[in-house]
Amino acid sequence: MYPTQRQWALLEAYKHHPTPLSPLEFLQIYDELSYGELAVILGLSVSSVEHFFCDRTATGYRECAEKHCRKLAEIHALWKNAHRLTPKQIRQWCQEPRKS
Repeated sequence: MYPTQRQWALLEAYKHHPTPLSPLEFLQIYDELSYGELAVILGLSVSSVEHFFCDRTATGYRECAEKHCRKLAEIHALWKNAHRLTPKQIRQWCQEPRKS
């Protein structure tokens, strides 16, 4: 199956939205989350997450990868719309297409 023009347009819109969120921005929104919980969300170790919050001039500082900032933005979009979404809907959207 080749993607339709509408599917290409959706992909183009998705590439730019939601705008990536840094770990700091994410924790400013969800201020009760711990570094450990943020690590679980990102699939990283707690020590890796801690490096994002070091002073930029410290040897341990690491810039958060774009893919992780993207993931935080996607999680924020899900949580922001949690009143309209159900886990069942998410599973249906993410389900692999059935092969005939």
